[in-house]
Amino acid sequence: MSIFLPIQSVRLTLREFREEDLNEMHHYLSDSEVLQFMMQDTNTEEGSNAYLKKFLQFQKDNPRFFVRFAIIEKLSNCLIGECGLNMPNIQHKEGELVYRLNKKYWGNGYATEAASEVVGLGFEKLGLHRIEAMCDSRNASSIKVLEKIGMIKEGCYREHRWIKGRWRDSVVYSILDSEYFIQK
Repeated sequence: MSIFLPIQSVRLTLREFREEDLNEMHHYLSDSEVLQFMMQDTNTEEGSNAYLKKFLQFQKDNPRFFVRFAIIEKLSNCLIGECGLNMPNIQHKEGELVYRLNKKYWGNGYATEAASEVVGLGFEKLGLHRIEAMCDSRNASSIKVLEKIGMIKEGCYREHRWIKGRWRDSVVYSILDSEYFIQK
């Protein structure tokens, strides 16, 4: 039995990506507003296809260093975004939380709901000790998500990344397993 079986929350199903997800994935990966604070530029359909294929390949890796779930809204059965963990340093029991949503679904608490489930997976099933997240300091919505799921601001990397023609300040948030289990 895989620990990466679909995760059910109140309004969402988090499942691994499938080839047939390309069109819905491309919808948010080609939206400059969705990607405005991210390093990634908008994708062509070919770029979105390559991005999807990368996650399909990661599903075959053992151990898994990158886990990415398609976020499915139960009510509409639509793919509305992605959420997952990057764990290239799994030997240190650490992961990085990542997420993005189709803007049509912003402001409904879906990112918070999905991120909370993925953090739970990281601590409860994967045995991580620390999960962190980094975002553009201007991305107030993402900061709100991180704080709602119990992450603590560790600091700010000033002019940390050159993105889309300007320097970006990046804020870093984290949560430890002990903090997660106390909140739960």
